[in-house]
Amino acid sequence: MKKKLTHIGIDFGGKLNGTTAICYQENRHLTFRQSTKKQDSSEMIKEFVHLHKPDFVFIDVPLSLLGIYRGLKGCSDYMYRQSDRELDAMSPMFLGRFTARGIELKDYLESLGIQVFETYPADIKKICGIAKDTPLEESYSHFSQYIKLPPAEIPANNHQLDSLACWTGGAAYLKNKHRFAGNPKEGLILTLSS
Repeated sequence: MKKKLTHIGIDFGGKLNGTTAICYQENRHLTFRQSTKKQDSSEMIKEFVHLHKPDFVFIDVPLSLLGIYRGLKGCSDYMYRQSDRELDAMSPMFLGRFTARGIELKDYLESLGIQVFETYPADIKKICGIAKDTPLEESYSHFSQYIKLPPAEIPANNHQLDSLACWTGGAAYLKNKHRFAGNPKEGLILTLSS
């Protein structure tokens, strides 16, 4: 039987294009699992969660719609949530089907008793000093300077790097070194305390 995980980080990619990556700790070491082409990434995540039973999931996908479409008072923006504006993130409206898949996955995971948090790897990487041209093999040391991480594999690609950023956001949350952007009623995005 697999050991239960405290948390996992997920870079949520397209449904069948092999770009979804999960970062998790196994045998005191951070490692990655990535979907393959034509593999349903939501199903891959569900299978992984059933096997490892994490308490928390930190995922890079919008997990709520804009407040104006839900009739929330004080929400008047038709394109961005407050959290998207604060972090300069992409609009859930622009991401459309991707957002719908993310919300559906969140509802499923929460039905299993798992707490799910939306994260934003671009902001986490910025806070840790990781630029677009930072070599993948150097990224771990940048994250680890912010918060001590277990030894890790070198991410093989940017999807795995973003899942590591999500995992780092989760580690920060568990050590109370995080902050939330946005309006709690509309939807929060977890990032690092700067």
